[in-house]
Amino acid sequence: ISKAVIIGTAMGSLVARNFAIKYPSKVVKLVLIGSIAEAKPIAEKYLVNLLELSELNEGFVREFKKGTISPHKFSEVPKWFFDTIVTVSAKTNILSFKKGIEFMLQDANNDFSAITAPALILWGKGDTLFLRSHQEELKKLIKNSKTVFLEGGHSIQWDIPKKVASEMRKFCLLPLEPGIVFPISCVMVALAIFVFANFKYCLL
Repeated sequence: ISKAVIIGTAMGSLVARNFAIKYPSKVVKLVLIGSIAEAKPIAEKYLVNLLELSELNEGFVREFKKGTISPHKFSEVPKWFFDTIVTVSAKTNILSFKKGIEFMLQDANNDFSAITAPALILWGKGDTLFLRSHQEELKKLIKNSKTVFLEGGHSIQWDIPKKVASEMRKFCLLPLEPGIVFPISCVMVALAIFVFANFKYCLL
């Protein structure tokens, strides 16, 4: 597959954005969920102390993940799903966890002018980590981008999964520029990346 829709949530959105910057010709469309233009200031303010952790445990992970979900929507997240996220996240190697934080601490001065694909910026109005102003900044930096603000928290893909999926589907199925073919395989790859990232890297 030479091109695909790239979707990223939270820290995964930073990876997706960097991919779009480094390999613009390979990105058909870009979806950023709960994202930010530069993560360094947020990481320095809220996450740098986590580098002192010696291990991860389910108690810490449960509270950490719960804090990314809107309090008004938490009861709507299936218990089995949230428990799975916690269990899988607690198995994350502590060194990998710290590498993620270090990655965010270095996230600055990104060349957004290199992004050529249309971009959708999804954000939950209850997100207290990445704010509305951050989304508006992203929209200014990424040409041919649009923002959609939904009722939810930082992890809107868990708060309101059907609505998030609907917005992504509408965006991904919009007509492309003449001459660009958009095979269904691109959608499937994007969804596979989305699901995989949320289970393998669900801690951040």
